[in-house]
Amino acid sequence: MKDLHLDGNAIFYSPNKVQQARNAQAEKEEAQRLARAAKEEDKIRRQQEKEEKQCLIEERKRIRAFNKSVRMQEAEEKRHRKEEEKAAKQAAIQLQNDIKQANKDKKKAIGPATAKEKEDIDMKNVQEVEETPITVNRRGRQIRLPERFRDTKN
Repeated sequence: MKDLHLDGNAIFYSPNKVQQARNAQAEKEEAQRLARAAKEEDKIRRQQEKEEKQCLIEERKRIRAFNKSVRMQEAEEKRHRKEEEKAAKQAAIQLQNDIKQANKDKKKAIGPATAKEKEDIDMKNVQEVEETPITVNRRGRQIRLPERFRDTKN
């Protein structure tokens, strides 16, 4: 309500006007209180949303870290398994080589051929060398060399 000061004289209001002024003031204070309460509730709601969002972010980080550790562990296991397979393969190859070497050594240890056996072997080789096989191509046709490339010993 407007205060009217007319030359410093007192102003008298009716009881009805006073009650209206008090009601208006109470409504104004109630509206301010409700606005403050709504503002406070909004602030609390925003804070809760922020905390929930932060919790979700933390949860995603934990899940990502867990998945990463699982992937790293699986990769390490796979690498370890490959190394073991490679070592097993190398061991198998080495075992085969050792067996072959032992067989070679065993054949060598049987002993050198006697002089007669050497002569027999030499005679067989000589005969084989003298008899040159007829050369054929893949399809079975005989290959005849030109005259200039043939041996002229005959």
